[in-house]
Order: sequence, then structure tokens, then C-alpha cells
Amino acid sequence: MHIDAYFGYLERFLQFAHGVRPEKIDCMDAYEYFWLAKKYRLRNVIRLIEERLITNDIIMNVKTCIRFGLNRHLVIWLKEVESLEEMVEELERIDIQKMSGEAMKQCVKFFMIGWETPTVTRREKAWHLDCWYCYK
Repeated sequence: MHIDAYFGYLERFLQFAHGVRPEKIDCMDAYEYFWLAKKYRLRNVIRLIEERLITNDIIMNVKTCIRFGLNRHLVIWLKEVESLEEMVEELERIDIQKMSGEAMKQCVKFFMIGWETPTVTRREKAWHLDCWYCYK
């Protein structure tokens, strides 16, 4: 990367680190910001950019999701995978030893439970628990 481009990324990166929300961002810029955030250990920047990419309907590839800990992107990617074979094929290409515990849990969940099972929100779980206690 050219030094002028690096300082351009660094300036915006520091704004993100101080809480300025990114307006419009593409995959290439996001990758550079993720790299800087990992280098300087600023998870809040990763979360801000990940959130913006999701709202812009941009999903990073699985390798980037695992490298930078993009757990929400990983869940979206897993939901879009059409078959178990496709998931296994993609995961074989990456080093799963470097996966975070959360990423590993998500992959195992989709592997064991499958795609047909709808996810239950916390609100629905709380409602079911409240009803269970009412009838007890």
C-alpha cells in the first residue's frame, strides 16, 4: 500500500476508533480497516464497520469473517449456504485452528441443527419461560 493511501485509511480509522460511524464503505476499504483494527486491537472499529456492511447488504467471504472475527457476517453466510457439502468445502479451505470459539460454535450449530430449524429470539424464549412459570 502506498504511504499516502495508508495515511488516508489511518485518518478515517482513527475517526472510527473515536466513534464516528462510517457512512458508505466497500469491501476493499473495509478489509483495510479490519486489518488496522486487528493490528491496533480495536474491536469497536470492527463492530462499527461490520454493522455498516450488513446494513449495506455487503457480506464478506468466510475467510475474512474468520480472520477478523466477524461473527454476525459468519451467521449470515451460514444461513445463505445451500448445503452441508458447500459449508464443509468452504471450511476446508481455511485454517479452522485459527477460528474463534464463537465462530466454531456457530459452525457446529449449523452443522448439527441444520437450516430448516427457525431460530428463536430472546424475546420468544423469555415469553415461553414466563408462560411456563405461570402454569407451574
